[in-house]
Amino acid sequence: MQRAQDVIIGNTDYNPKRMAGCIRRMLERKVDGVAIMTSEADPALVAELTRRKIPTVLLDTGKNGSVSANITIDYAQGIQEAVQHLVSLNHRRIGFISGPLICTRPASVSRPSLQR
Repeated sequence: MQRAQDVIIGNTDYNPKRMAGCIRRMLERKVDGVAIMTSEADPALVAELTRRKIPTVLLDTGKNGSVSANITIDYAQGIQEAVQHLVSLNHRRIGFISGPLICTRPASVSRPSLQR
C-alpha cells in the first residue's frame, strides 16, 4: 500500500521571526516531523515540538532527546577533504564563500582551519 506524502519547506533567512512562523504553520498543518536545518533554533520552539511529541531533527544545535536528534557536522574535516580534492585536481587558488556572518557556527570553521 502506497501512502502519499507532502513536504513543506520554509526558508528562514536566519531570521528568528520567520523560523517561528514556519514552525507555527507546520504545527497548524499537523506535520508528522520537522527538520530544522539552520545553525540556530529557538529553544522554546524546539520545546514546543517536543511537548507535542513531534519528531524533530536539528543541525548542530540542541540535544538528542526522546523525539529529537541532533546532526553534528565535522566542518574542519569536511573543509580539509574539499580542499584536498581540489588540490588533487591541480587547483591552487581556492576561494571560500561563507554564509551570513550573523549566524553562529562551530569554532572549527575559522580562518585558521581554512589555512591548513
